Amino acid sequence: MLRERGWLAVAVVLASMVGGVVSNLLLTARLDAQGADVVTASQINIVGSAGQRGLGLVVGGAEASSMSLFDAVGVRRLLMGTIQGSTVLNLGDGTRSRLVLGVADNGRASVAFYDADGALERDLSADAQR
Repeated sequence: MLRERGWLAVAVVLASMVGGVVSNLLLTARLDAQGADVVTASQINIVGSAGQRGLGLVVGGAEASSMSLFDAVGVRRLLMGTIQGSTVLNLGDGTRSRLVLGVADNGRASVAFYDADGALERDLSADAQR
C-alpha cells in the first residue's frame, strides 16, 4: 500500500509539471502576439499597501470607459472618461462632484460648478457652432 501511494505521489507531481509546461507554452504563445509588455483586462485596480484603491481603470464597452483616482482612504476624487459619447472630467470632494468639465459628442463644451450639497451653482457652456 505504501508503494502504491508513492507511485501515486510521483504520478501527480509529474502530471502537474507536464501541465505547467504545456500551459506555459500555450499562454506564452498567445501573449507574444500582443507583445511582451501588454496586459489585457476590462478592469484594473491599483491598490496601496493597506489595500485601498488608488487608481481604477475600467473599460465598459462602447458606452463608458474611465479612469478614477482615489484619496488615501479609497474615496474617489477624480473621474475622467468617455460616457455615452461625451468626454468628462469630474472632480469631487469625496462625497459629491464639485467641478465637471465635459465635451458632448456634438462638440459642445461645458464647465459646471456644484456646491457642497450637490446643487448646480454655475454652468458655463460654449456654443459648438462658433
